[in-house]
Amino acid sequence: MTSKNLIGKEFGLVVIIKYGGLDKWIGICRGCFKEKMFTEKALLDENIISCGKCKEINPKFKILKSKSNYYDNREGDEYKTFCKKVFARDNFKCVICGKSGWINAHHLDGWNWFIAGRFDTNNAVTLCAGKNSCHNKFHELYGKGNNTKEQFHEFSKFHKK
Repeated sequence: MTSKNLIGKEFGLVVIIKYGGLDKWIGICRGCFKEKMFTEKALLDENIISCGKCKEINPKFKILKSKSNYYDNREGDEYKTFCKKVFARDNFKCVICGKSGWINAHHLDGWNWFIAGRFDTNNAVTLCAGKNSCHNKFHELYGKGNNTKEQFHEFSKFHKK
């Protein structure tokens, strides 16, 4: 059985509803309301934004490209507002070491796979940024992409001062 629980996670228009066995997950596409099975690898490594059949069912379905472009934008006003809210909540200090100054809004469940949580302040914490920062230490240990809040909680237990 897989080590991740993807139930309830959103991948574009696909919401995972149950585990299908052998590292496969069953999701419902909100574009056409059809169920489809996805491999865990495809969900976590690829940019799944729908079941892939929506355009065939409804030729006027155009959300795919615009949704992808919108949600990949870390330079837009929504992202900047999100960061400011996270920083203010955490008193503009790293939640691990307490440093202020150069800081980063770190996503607990990764930006690349938890699309619904990209701008949710409950899915982020403030970490110091830079060469020897807590943010870099986290990603050195757990890699970039496909990160989870469980990884962050484990990291914080051993690195909090």
